[in-house]
Amino acid sequence: MKRTIFDRENRIVGRDFSKLIEEEGGKSAGLHLLVDGIKGFSPKRKQLGFSDWHTIPTSKYREFERMLDKSEVEELLDNPLELLETPSIRNLLEDILQDCEGAFPEEYAYSLEATAPAWAAPFHLRSSTTVEDFKDDRYFGTFLTQNSRFFYPMRPSFSEGGKNILEAMLVFYAMKYSGNYDLADNAALGLVLMLTVGEYQDRHVTVYSSYPERDSPVLIEVQEVEPFGLNPIELIEITGREINRYNANLGFNGESLNEEDTLVLAELALFFQRKLGYSVNIEAIVTDDYIVPVQIRPVPTLEVTELGELPKDAYLMRA
Repeated sequence: MKRTIFDRENRIVGRDFSKLIEEEGGKSAGLHLLVDGIKGFSPKRKQLGFSDWHTIPTSKYREFERMLDKSEVEELLDNPLELLETPSIRNLLEDILQDCEGAFPEEYAYSLEATAPAWAAPFHLRSSTTVEDFKDDRYFGTFLTQNSRFFYPMRPSFSEGGKNILEAMLVFYAMKYSGNYDLADNAALGLVLMLTVGEYQDRHVTVYSSYPERDSPVLIEVQEVEPFGLNPIELIEITGREINRYNANLGFNGESLNEEDTLVLAELALFFQRKLGYSVNIEAIVTDDYIVPVQIRPVPTLEVTELGELPKDAYLMRA
């Protein structure tokens, strides 16, 4: 499904939501929607929080794209770091990094300390393209998140963060011009640099306000945060205050989320479904003290129309 009308979103963020997507990408636009739209939602049990984030606008990618030759896509992918020898590209990346450092001065300063540990200033670098999340369901989950220490270590050759940004831009450029994706000429990549929230054994959750029908139960995919990724452990189905659990990991016993957190997440998803007028998909991190939403987007309709209703274990396979 493609979307071009965003009347409710415009009212929530107080500006043209479609233009916001074109300037910052869908991921960043969704964060604005979460922060501005949460007003009026007051859970009595768990506190909500938001991670600080910094957007690398799509204008930076457009500038990057103008510097490349489409006929050399394969060669660029084979040796991406050779692009750092191009002064204009290196200067662009240095400008982007300087903006990122200014957005998180304390984390940047800490990462430069000689005694800073290897995990200093952890970040997520998330794709925020102009096509994913809101405008075109075909690209739901296509562009991935990178984990990055970002500023640490600052080596003479180039920082890890600069290389991650370069890789993200180049991969999107290759997808755009490979002929395998139906991406318009004006499709562009924004990036969201977000302070990492989840720590070891916290919960990463994906909440579907309804799926596949509007009156279906709320679904929550629960994954455990591990040092090198996420481990699916449980699927929870909520109808009103009734909670049903489906084990997704034979090595896991018990409840991945307590009743309080489960009901708050279900209430949050249904709150935004009522406010936006469509089923939503919300990602969040659940800690001992907070629920931290990090993403919102429409639940895609593509899977339902093409594949029919999926079995319960398919939700976790897609996560």
